[in-house]
Amino acid sequence: MRTRAAFTLIELIVVLALVAITVGISALALRPFANELSGADQIVSGAFKQARAKAMATTSAFRFVFRSTTELEVESAVGCADVGGWTVAPGFEVELPAGTMITSPVVLPDTVLVCFNSRGFASQNLLLTIQDNDGRSRTIEVFLGGAVEVQ
Repeated sequence: MRTRAAFTLIELIVVLALVAITVGISALALRPFANELSGADQIVSGAFKQARAKAMATTSAFRFVFRSTTELEVESAVGCADVGGWTVAPGFEVELPAGTMITSPVVLPDTVLVCFNSRGFASQNLLLTIQDNDGRSRTIEVFLGGAVEVQ
């Protein structure tokens, strides 16, 4: 008579539990290797793209105002040439993650970096450099036609 060698249900559950615990611990151990710089460039480039789309959808203008090296504010008005009438756009908080900052262009607070008109065109070509604490940097370019590219 032949005997069959097989795993019991309890042995399989114990092995799966050990694998799950190991994967969970390794995922937590790898968390410090997350790249804040990548997150920062995605936040800023996404905000540029979203503001451009919102400007075209609402036939209004959206501009980015430099507040600090870690914060941009988005405002809206009828057109880019408006002197007054700019209001803070709700839901457009652009704050960089800890450990990252805007290093160029070097501008004073309350300086307008770029404005998207109702047709989605940018007021100027913008090169925005973001740097992390380790010295790595990425450049975000906003083209006159409104396209945004991360380099």
